[in-house]
This record gives sequence, structure tokens and C-alpha cells, in this order.
Amino acid sequence: MNLKRLLNDALIDAVIQTFQSMTNYIPLPTEGNIEITSEDSIMTSISLVGIIKGDLELYISLAEAKKIVSIMLDKDVDEASASVTDGMCEVVNIMAGLFKKNLSKNKFSFEVSIPKAIKGTRISRCIPSQITVINQSFIYEAISFSAMLVYSINKSHIQEMGFDDIEEEKAFTESLRMLKDTLEP
Repeated sequence: MNLKRLLNDALIDAVIQTFQSMTNYIPLPTEGNIEITSEDSIMTSISLVGIIKGDLELYISLAEAKKIVSIMLDKDVDEASASVTDGMCEVVNIMAGLFKKNLSKNKFSFEVSIPKAIKGTRISRCIPSQITVINQSFIYEAISFSAMLVYSINKSHIQEMGFDDIEEEKAFTESLRMLKDTLEP
């Protein structure tokens, strides 16, 4: 069983289930990454702690977040209002709960934090080299957004669960270490 594939599928399912239940629309996963080019964007995230340690994140322009929250609330909301931030935090909260539920059948156990939001211009994330990233873009009623899982894993638990990509990851990490050793004086 491939861990990254399992996590990616659980992420896609959680996003689709969240948007379908909150808005009655189904976002479609797309190939490649969508860049949020709007000046004003929002990133909502929720932390995961347990077998998986990291963050589940949602990146979207404020204008498109306003459209989603307006659909959720069935009324027009102002882009600058707290309703947009609160609504997008609720989206990532539901998404994390469904992600956890989707993985529970594979005996994954982790806790989720409370959601947080960052608004700004061209928000980006710095990712340390030991961290794995799954970035999935979606199109939803002419609205585009990205869902990202940024994580590390408790390898001893994962190996016991029978995932075959752990050895591949170990080999890759070892080859990076060897390359680094040859490049350093």
C-alpha cells in the first residue's frame, strides 16, 4: 500500500465531501498547481498531531472565498467581513474531520487543532526538507483553490501498518545525505 497515494485520496475525498455538504457543489480535482494570483488571499489551516504531524491547508483568493461563504450562508457577505474568515475556517475544520474519518479505516490516529487563518498578499509556505507535501488543486463553479497537506510521519507506526513507500523514502533520504556529504568540503 502506498502511503502518499492513500493520503492524497483521503485529501481529495475530504475536500469533495466538505464542499458537497456545505454548498451542494462538487469541486473537481485538477492536474498541476493553481497559483493564487490575487493580491488579497486567505490561507486557512488546521494542525494534525499523531501518526501524521503537520498541517492541512486551504489557499484561495479572498474574492473567491467570499463567493463560497456567500453560498454557504445563502446571503451575500462582504469580502472584508469576519464571516469570510470564519466561514473558511469552518471549511478547513470540516475538511480535517472528514480527512481523519477517511483515514480511520486504515487505523490512522491523530488529533486536530482549532483552525487558523492568514490573510495577505501572495501567501506562500516555506517547507523544510524533511517534510512531505501533497498539493491538490480544485476547480469549483469557476472558483479555483488549492488544498495542501504538509506533513511528516511517525515512521515506526507507519511501517507496522505495511506501507511500501517508506523504504523508497528512506532510500531517497539516504541518497540526499550522500550527495550532501560529497558536496561539502
